[in-house]
Amino acid sequence: MTAVSQLSDYIPTETPLEATRSPSPSSHSISDSTQRSRPEILYEYMRAAIFIGDDELSSIIPIRERCSLHHLDKKPVKELLCHGYNQFLRSFVDHILPKDDLYDIMRVFDTAEDMAFLKPLLLIANSDVGWRWKEFCTNLLLQAANDGNEFLVEMLLDIGVYIHARAWKIQTYQKSLNAIQIAIHGGNTRVIDILDSRGATIFTGGRYEDFTFLSDASSRGAMDFVKPLLTKAATSDVRTARNGIEVLILAVERSHDNIVDVLLETGFNPYSNFHEEPSPLRESAFTAALRMTKTKYLEKFLEIPCHHFDSDQRQERLRQLTAGYVSACCFEDLDLKNAILDTGWDPVKVKGAMGYDFVQAYLYDALVVAVKRHDYDRVRCLTQIGASPNYPSDMIAPRDLVTPLRWAMEGGTMFMVRQLIAAGADVNLVSSQAHESPLQYAVSTWNLVLAKSLVEAGANVNLCPRRWSRSAIEIAAGGGQIEMVTYLLKSGADIQGRYNRNYRRTLYRAKRAGYDSIVDLLQDWKRTEFGEQDCDTIDNIMETMARNELEFASEEDETE
Repeated sequence: MTAVSQLSDYIPTETPLEATRSPSPSSHSISDSTQRSRPEILYEYMRAAIFIGDDELSSIIPIRERCSLHHLDKKPVKELLCHGYNQFLRSFVDHILPKDDLYDIMRVFDTAEDMAFLKPLLLIANSDVGWRWKEFCTNLLLQAANDGNEFLVEMLLDIGVYIHARAWKIQTYQKSLNAIQIAIHGGNTRVIDILDSRGATIFTGGRYEDFTFLSDASSRGAMDFVKPLLTKAATSDVRTARNGIEVLILAVERSHDNIVDVLLETGFNPYSNFHEEPSPLRESAFTAALRMTKTKYLEKFLEIPCHHFDSDQRQERLRQLTAGYVSACCFEDLDLKNAILDTGWDPVKVKGAMGYDFVQAYLYDALVVAVKRHDYDRVRCLTQIGASPNYPSDMIAPRDLVTPLRWAMEGGTMFMVRQLIAAGADVNLVSSQAHESPLQYAVSTWNLVLAKSLVEAGANVNLCPRRWSRSAIEIAAGGGQIEMVTYLLKSGADIQGRYNRNYRRTLYRAKRAGYDSIVDLLQDWKRTEFGEQDCDTIDNIMETMARNELEFASEEDETE
């Protein structure tokens, strides 16, 4: 499509094209005989676009259509307006791309009579004729909201222009605002009411943009317009309420007292996170204040009455108060601890209300985080106030459970391993992710010091979580760890019996890997402890185990 450049050059220069806020008919009048109505100005603009650039459009507009248009062009403008010929409108939208000067012409339409003429054109423009015209209609709505042009706003909404669109062609300070936010900036009460009644929301969904808007509204003294809309949004659909909560969280993070106070006053719940479980991506204002140690906000949130909360909201508040209480205990924050207790929170009643021991669950999660961060002091505090390094027994463990002890071992921090063992960590608890015991992991990483600590704490040296998995001594023998093999034998590794599976597989691994010294060690150990009759020949073990190894390998592949 091709547009005639500078179409405004073909409009009578004595008629002003610039838009003004709430223009009056007299402001567009000129002296006596040259007075033109707004529809006449727009029709002249469209005629110039279609007919002045005759050569340019001749290849675009079909011949039959052009003949008809030329016929209509001979009619007086007033006759065209009275009879409502829409062929000009359709041709204009189909073949001309919208220019910025067209905004200026349409923005001065501000009466019911004007809308009767403008509506057919914009209905065509907002239909499926291409994104440029749709964008034009959207921006026209935003500019009408900025001008306070209530007739134009209503008409654009009537034809289906998207009410939640953001501004891109308004003043720089209004970039990324939606129509109702723009109207608030302009103090256009009537336009605000129209947009609100049509379902416009005070939030765009971009929390940084919405935060900036509320901050500007606060500094401009426009909160009287904002508060009723915030009150409505707080009890609106989940998506809108979530947008408000995200702004509240950002206000807490940036310590913007005015926005925090306004959002709380208008009904936003500082404990809401709209998520089934606590999550960094869906935290609440309370947990954000807790994370950042914003004491003044925590105290303010604790004072909010909860008698109007529903059961889900009460449970969520209970969960977060529990988190706050645990955090206060960890950091020895006596004031916060007492403030939470003063709200009526009772650790004894938490389990009954939550359906499980949430205190232990939260302590466990906090302990995992502290271990992963190598925070020795936090681990000490958590274990002292009752955090268990074992997953709570009254909760179903996830399939990918990694225990704090396993995290400590993987981090190579023996001090923390000993901390957890002293706190009662189950040294035989199998990681559901790796399907191996802590001792098997210690042996596979050649960590004799760790292996000794685990065995001394009660680790079962013969534990094999899966039938086809390798025992600790088998892993050590296959890796040539003669010192580890010796220690495991002394610690009770079971190799008794001529057909003992552990004995035969251990010898097979050592011999196949070329560790004859370990083979000799095992055989000598068996002779000394159980007699010659308890031993089998190496050749026989290698021959029979080669067949069994194939069976174990295929069985393991099928399971995995």
